[in-house]
Amino acid sequence: MKILVAIDGSSCSEPVLRELTERAWPEGSEVRILSIVHPRPWFHDPFGVGAAIYVQSRLAEESRAARDLEQVAERVHQRAADLQVSTAMPEGSPGARIVEEA
Repeated sequence: MKILVAIDGSSCSEPVLRELTERAWPEGSEVRILSIVHPRPWFHDPFGVGAAIYVQSRLAEESRAARDLEQVAERVHQRAADLQVSTAMPEGSPGARIVEEA
């Protein structure tokens, strides 16, 4: 069985993770954990402030996503060792990226 879980670091992800780690899954089940990198939009301006804000936002989002994925993957490994776990942190619109991954 293939399972896709999207997380965002909020408490709303918690019930999903609890169910994921407490349920008995068929042998060979795989879970793919996503955390979408969704920086603030880049806007053009004559002084380059928009570009700087975009870069700063993207770096912060990448850091958050990486941290969240590491913590969740470790938690799944500890509580559901029989699941094969992979992670990804694609960039873009969360809704669109989750559908593409599915």
